[in-house]
Amino acid sequence: LISSPIITGNVITGNHAGPGGDQGSGGGFYGADSPAIIEGNVIAGNTAGTEGGGIRCDRSTVLARNAITGNVVGSRTGAYGHGKGGGIYCEHSPRMVGNVISHNWAGVYGGAIYCDWLSSPTISNNVITSSSAMYGGAVYCDHRCTATIVGNTVSSNDAVCGGALYCTWQSAPAVSNNILCENTSGDGGVSSNAESTPSLLSNDLWQNTPQDYYGCVPGPGDISSDPVFIDEANSDYHLLPDSPCIDKGDNGAAARLYTDFEGDPRICDGDGDGTAIVDMGADEYRTAEELTAAPTDLFLPGWVWFSMPLIPVSPNATSVLGFNTENVIYGWDDAGKTLLLCPDDFTDLAVGPSYLAFLDASHGPMYLGTQPDLPYEHTLPAAGFSWVGVPSTQDIYVLDLALKKGGVIRSAAEDSAAADPWLNWNWIFWDPVARTALTMSATGGDDQWLHPWFGYRVWANTEDVTIIFP
Repeated sequence: LISSPIITGNVITGNHAGPGGDQGSGGGFYGADSPAIIEGNVIAGNTAGTEGGGIRCDRSTVLARNAITGNVVGSRTGAYGHGKGGGIYCEHSPRMVGNVISHNWAGVYGGAIYCDWLSSPTISNNVITSSSAMYGGAVYCDHRCTATIVGNTVSSNDAVCGGALYCTWQSAPAVSNNILCENTSGDGGVSSNAESTPSLLSNDLWQNTPQDYYGCVPGPGDISSDPVFIDEANSDYHLLPDSPCIDKGDNGAAARLYTDFEGDPRICDGDGDGTAIVDMGADEYRTAEELTAAPTDLFLPGWVWFSMPLIPVSPNATSVLGFNTENVIYGWDDAGKTLLLCPDDFTDLAVGPSYLAFLDASHGPMYLGTQPDLPYEHTLPAAGFSWVGVPSTQDIYVLDLALKKGGVIRSAAEDSAAADPWLNWNWIFWDPVARTALTMSATGGDDQWLHPWFGYRVWANTEDVTIIFP
């Protein structure tokens, strides 16, 4: 049977999956043919005999914003030893986004992450440190693996081969916008053999021992410079203002990475030259002005669907957004279920609803505002479609939402599973770069996160439902 569990907010520790085939897999979590959502957990100190000291996952599983630390798989006894994936063992096409993966250990392959034969996982916006294996101290890509490895900070891992990444047996991962620094091995930071062809683009490989590349060459835009972290010794991998990794990534490789590992907006103009380019690594540096500014690539020519995450200092639409909004911006009347036009029907922007605009040129609004009190409540007065915004400058996980109706409160998980859900949990939003509509869903879809500045179309199945944002 195929199950689809949602696992959030737990501490999973001290568990063991004994040696021998599948019985030795997934010390903290084991998923087989199970597209799980595993978010916001601490998965620490678990062990397994053969696969996945912390987690064994497959299919379209989503691993997001977890702390995966101190897990162990296998041993180095016998002729060759055994053990794959100290932190994570993955098959097929799971997504690993925004996790902190540290101090994991594998007997042979993939101290932090092992990517199985023919797998195509997405590994993005993670901080991966201090893990160890014989092959692939951080990540191991096996036979014909086509992983997408983008926007990670990978530091201080060690292995016999491939301190940061080991590629073998015709694997061909796409490795972009990463910081791969101070990893130790017997050959190189990124090691490739057996006809593997890793595709490197805009990475910072620095002070990997004994060399940065083995069996492969630097890709376009690769650099080799001290990334200048705030305090690496105490695991603070945020970038300082003089980091050479700021605005040095590739925006094409960062498509649909709307935020960094902490949920802060990316892509930003970190170096202040007027052009927003994604940073290398898991952290997106922002200037003081950009802390309250919309992502530059949101207000592109054409249709734009947006919301206000902060209470504007001036509510006037033109003053806030920095361009003439007359007959350009539409709002939505929740009660009457009809479009409103600025300035005939409204002139002020507010937190809570979302707006639609058609722009004839790119705009880079810089606006100051204040965070609304959280939890924030937004009421949908009538059944049917509503336009909703995100009252925060950081991502909000959909299952962290709650609903209220008539004094009764339901969690998002409870409502999405109810026989009489108050909301339809497939919300529509607009990808401003790809220029296409996507689905944010409590059970899958294109995304499970609500992003600041984005607008969402929600269907209410009943009247007077209040969405509670944490």
